[in-house]
Amino acid sequence: GLFNWVGGDMVGAQGAGVVNVVKGTTKGLQAAGAVNLARGKVDGFQVAPVNLSGNMRGMQLGVVNIAGDVKGVQLGIVNISKTMHGLPLGIVSISENGGVEAVAFGSSLTAANLGVRFRAGYVYTMISAGGCNLDRDDDRDKSVAGAFHLGARVPVLRFYLDADAGYVYLDNGAFAQVVRYRCEQLCKLDADEP
Repeated sequence: GLFNWVGGDMVGAQGAGVVNVVKGTTKGLQAAGAVNLARGKVDGFQVAPVNLSGNMRGMQLGVVNIAGDVKGVQLGIVNISKTMHGLPLGIVSISENGGVEAVAFGSSLTAANLGVRFRAGYVYTMISAGGCNLDRDDDRDKSVAGAFHLGARVPVLRFYLDADAGYVYLDNGAFAQVVRYRCEQLCKLDADEP
């Protein structure tokens, strides 16, 4: 059916075209076309564009995943949990034992970078932008870069060690030169018309 509602605990599988709701605990699978809502603890797997649960032991797979204490995996674009004791994989993952941090750093490609780091447990993602290409000596040294990083924070004594890998898009002015050329050509065409 389109909608499934369980007023108590659920053991087994629940599937719906649109929405699944369980008021109690869930042990098993919830799969829906739009939303899974488990108000109690979940031991199992939720798959839908939006997954909401109390404490979670298992996996949430969706675009947006929201849970209480997580022991398992959240895989989505946005993952939010009270605490994360597992693996959050997404663009934005946030938990109370993580947080959102502003970052500034330098790298071997771009001298000045600013970004936002989203942490959930020991895993984080970072979105950043930077400028001033250190690899060039000509007029294209003023370039811009955008980057996405996936990393881990490991506690070492009273400190932390952060290590990440990511993708950096570096525009060294070639794109801006193409845009400028096209604009000049359009302006020249307008000037030639009577």
